[in-house]
Amino acid sequence: MIIYNTEIPQHLRRFPANEIVIGGEARLLAFSLIHNLEWPEGYTPRDEDYLLIVPGEEKGILRNEGQAVTPDQVVDRLVVTSFENYFDQIDLFTNAVAVVNGSTLKITDEALKCFVEGEVRMNLTHPKLRSVSYWEYLALRACIQTGYDVVGEKYHHRAGACRLHDSIKNQLDPQSLKDNWYWPTYARKLAQVKTGKH
Repeated sequence: MIIYNTEIPQHLRRFPANEIVIGGEARLLAFSLIHNLEWPEGYTPRDEDYLLIVPGEEKGILRNEGQAVTPDQVVDRLVVTSFENYFDQIDLFTNAVAVVNGSTLKITDEALKCFVEGEVRMNLTHPKLRSVSYWEYLALRACIQTGYDVVGEKYHHRAGACRLHDSIKNQLDPQSLKDNWYWPTYARKLAQVKTGKH
């Protein structure tokens, strides 16, 4: 894995100086930089996602210190041992981005490829990706990220969103997905996307 560090241009610097921002806002920044786009007017993130690096003997993603601010908004703080360990265990390659101290974008080579090609792909080496249930969970996460309505078979606008890679889209089975434990969360988050919260 290669991790690139890119200085964020002044007109796109809108992130806290003392945080590591991940999730939708970091993906939107990556998409905007790669495609030479301005920050979308009226953009409202669904969630606030941050990374906290705590070096130690145990490697990887340690825990999520999430808290609900309102029923519709969550602040997640993912505790990890390093950028390398976090990016290595990422579920969807487009999540391998982080805004560091408001001034630097960190992005892996796989994430860069996804944003250039405009497609969300799964990390097929993810340690949990051995069961149909977990694949469906990741597929639903990818659908949220792209704004894809599984039942209606169409995309809803989401700022900076890519499309599903064919390896995901061609295997979606709405009936089976509705039985997945993550379906209620998918339905709630897609409803937020439909209202313009990206």
